[in-house]
Amino acid sequence: MTLTKKKAFSLIVAVILSYFLYNSIIIYNYSFEYSEDICDVVIVLGAGTNNGKVSPIFKERINHGIYLYNKGVVSKIIFTGGYGEGQKLSDSKIAKEYALIPN
Repeated sequence: MTLTKKKAFSLIVAVILSYFLYNSIIIYNYSFEYSEDICDVVIVLGAGTNNGKVSPIFKERINHGIYLYNKGVVSKIIFTGGYGEGQKLSDSKIAKEYALIPN
């Protein structure tokens, strides 16, 4: 490589690294934002179940959806999640059943 090719390559690498660093900072800063603006629906993403029991992460997602619903921030909750290996019920169905249990 000639000196100019090395400089061009170094410049391209520096630009790409700068782009990824900038995006990382933006994403990190956005992670601290929280909003409870009124919405139509909350979507609770599945996080796995085991023998019909929700995982701790999934449980907290469901509980937060219920919290937003009870507070009047949303009017509907959508649960997502498919069938795991050997499961007879989908994660979304198990989440719905968990959410309907009176506390």
